[in-house]
Amino acid sequence: MSNLKTLYRKAVPAALLLLPLGYFLWSAQMVTFQAPPWWVAALGLGVLALYSRRVPWPAWLYWGWGGITLLWSLAPGHTLVWTLWSIVFLAAMMAGRWLPGFWLLNLPLLFLGIDAGLLLYHFGYTTGEEPLFQYAYGAQALLLVPLLAVTTLKQGRNWTLVLLALLLSAALFSTLISGARAVYLPLLVVVMLGGYRIVREGMDRKRILLAALVVVGSLALVDGLLSYHPVRAALARNLVATNQLIRSEEGGVGSRGFGTVEWRLRMWEQTGDIALKRPFGAGAGSFPAVIHAYQQYPMLWSNNPHNVLMETLAQSGWVGLLLLLLLLGWPMIKVWPSGHWPFALAVGGFWSTFIFDIHTMSPAMMLVAFWSLGALWKLAEGEAPTVSRSVNVKPLGVVLAFGLVLWWYLPCQSDVCSVERHLGHPEKVLPRLAEADPASRDEVLEMARSLYPQSLWVLQADLLYAVQPEERLRIIKETSLRFPFQHPRNYLRWAELASSLGKDDEVEEAISLGLQYFPPDAKVNLGRRRGLTREAYDQLITSLIANQMPQE
Repeated sequence: MSNLKTLYRKAVPAALLLLPLGYFLWSAQMVTFQAPPWWVAALGLGVLALYSRRVPWPAWLYWGWGGITLLWSLAPGHTLVWTLWSIVFLAAMMAGRWLPGFWLLNLPLLFLGIDAGLLLYHFGYTTGEEPLFQYAYGAQALLLVPLLAVTTLKQGRNWTLVLLALLLSAALFSTLISGARAVYLPLLVVVMLGGYRIVREGMDRKRILLAALVVVGSLALVDGLLSYHPVRAALARNLVATNQLIRSEEGGVGSRGFGTVEWRLRMWEQTGDIALKRPFGAGAGSFPAVIHAYQQYPMLWSNNPHNVLMETLAQSGWVGLLLLLLLLGWPMIKVWPSGHWPFALAVGGFWSTFIFDIHTMSPAMMLVAFWSLGALWKLAEGEAPTVSRSVNVKPLGVVLAFGLVLWWYLPCQSDVCSVERHLGHPEKVLPRLAEADPASRDEVLEMARSLYPQSLWVLQADLLYAVQPEERLRIIKETSLRFPFQHPRNYLRWAELASSLGKDDEVEEAISLGLQYFPPDAKVNLGRRRGLTREAYDQLITSLIANQMPQE
């Protein structure tokens, strides 16, 4: 019985239950604004119920505050989905309390990442555009770098030092072939801070030299043996991209488009505008549904602002941001002065990659992030007991989580269920619209419009099913006026419909506004996901200037 209690306290069952989920999420490449499969939410709920008393109180508050934003959310269906995913992430924190589980999760992911990265290089994906998930694997490998480095240097025997140095080389190899500045910048900080602590602690210089020789030698050997030289290719690609970025920012080559830094600064400006206008947030998880309503630059939008702090600020407001900083900062502050400082550096380095980028594989990344954060909290509690053990929030938190899971996943058949139960989430509404009769479709769309008052997708769905030309004109005009920076094609469609109905004054208005918001010399974001190249954009603007409708 005592052995079972020991296993329970170490969160071994939680880690073993969630390990397959971790590998599944890294292969499935899901996104957090789509609901998790029912079994994923149920698994997270089960683990959370077993270990809820050991969830740190800032984590409960962070999750609870996100749920409370449902009361004023501009995208309530998205907020519900955010709470479901957060149940899984809180469960991952509990799995992290068993430190061997941390290694059971991250070491296999390291080699999966190396394998995926080498396959991409083998098949010629070296432009940094197609293999976006290389960033995710590079960030995950970064998590292991300071831990493996210090563990290597603390080995008493040379052969164990060499073996661990080779493992460290693998982690560095994965970070380097990612070719992502979002990984390289935190890696530089990790190396500098880690080196400072290693020198201050007076570790054996001969062992440091031996480990360095093994790491540098193995990296050079592997990169030299592979015909496509992935490390050199990634570093060269990054150097070229940085040079192009500088030239673009200075108004040289490519200045008509957004450079990477300029793109992020302008995106963060738009995101900050949400927080200024809604200090308590637009609703947890709402960002992809409301960003078009806060655009200030032509075609500058994304499903996330590429900064987890800015995203939290926009979605959960200043309270949510403070709770996230507390959740991250307290254990780092407690652990950094202790002998477990490599864990603080590892978790800090991994989370700092989210300041520069947030990958579309966000559920997989967040599971690793919270799993690792759970390990750090375990070490922090070993340094100084926290109030989390004396405050029992298990009944309320678990009951609410259980209720949310039932609310979302219990089947319902009516057309309005997607808006009554799922609060207008497009993942539920759009399939219902395709099957509903016209009367029910109008009812669902009207309810969705009231639940998502600042979302583009509702108008797009309305336009899809509008039949009468007058109705289509009304919808596309409303789209253009409410979301003026979204796409120049909206103004062309507006002008085309107005022209077909003989409304010359509206044709002039559409063309005039289109050129006002999309002048020929405007800087625009022309990512592949927008489906628009520079040539296609120029053709659209030329059509606006000439008042000619493009042929479909």
